[in-house]
Amino acid sequence: MGSRIRFSRNRSVLWVGWVVGGCCCLASWAAPVPGGGGAEWKVPGRHASAPNPVAPDEASIELGRKLFARECASCHGARGLGDGKSAKDLEKPVPALTRVEVVAQTDGALFWKTSVGRKPMPAFQSLLSDDERWHLVNYLRELSASRAPVTPRFELPDPARETLAALITSYLDVGRTLAADQDARPGAAVVLERAQALAPSDGIMPEGCAPWTRVRQEILEAATALAAAADLAGERHAYEDLSDALALALADFARGGDEPLSLYRCPSGPEGKTISQWVQLGTTPVNPYGCGAEGAHFVGLLLPRPERHAG
Repeated sequence: MGSRIRFSRNRSVLWVGWVVGGCCCLASWAAPVPGGGGAEWKVPGRHASAPNPVAPDEASIELGRKLFARECASCHGARGLGDGKSAKDLEKPVPALTRVEVVAQTDGALFWKTSVGRKPMPAFQSLLSDDERWHLVNYLRELSASRAPVTPRFELPDPARETLAALITSYLDVGRTLAADQDARPGAAVVLERAQALAPSDGIMPEGCAPWTRVRQEILEAATALAAAADLAGERHAYEDLSDALALALADFARGGDEPLSLYRCPSGPEGKTISQWVQLGTTPVNPYGCGAEGAHFVGLLLPRPERHAG
């Protein structure tokens, strides 16, 4: 099984890595997502800066894994994609744990939110001990830290695979334009046209339909915002949202072409966000957010199609 995208951490700064899991009790951890509504859930400063007293050793991570499977996976799914069996019964979509809004938070913030709860998430301070909640945070942080190339889980039927490849080509063109501090509106119009051409879930294997429907909508919303942006700052902000959506799509769905794509992150981006990511060709970082190559970190490769094994 291929690696999954995740966002990992040191104690004070979070960085992009890889993920294989998810948690129902995280459904309310995210800040508002495009089209999702809802107010931001702010953590009191003293709780956000609280240190994690439990070392993230093998014993802690194993205890966290068991808690995760028992308390969380039913909503967020075993791979953290918001597709657990109970997710369909909730009023709001369950956010993927790979979102920046979920993971760009301190251990203390995640512990506090798990403790006090907010619908549909219960208050786990009455269900789990302090140590158990810290074990859960450690498990979420340490899920599959490998940088092995990510292979998509699902095939896309033709011509959806080629349409996705064409969208990626136009997305890469816009990224290079933004990196040069130039107006990306002409290229953004092409991105929107190709995003609108992405097919619905017809022909996708059943378990891939819900993830495709969700990420296709996110791509379309971000592409629409990119085409409507009035200035360079707005274009970069929308491009970041599009990058997040496309990173998810490329981690799950095969595309046309043979070249692997590189996933990069930097510790700042539009509007001073904690962390930003983008996808590009090649391994020399071309930062679309105006921050230069300094501070850009290679996360891993996104392969174009599932691995095929003989036998």
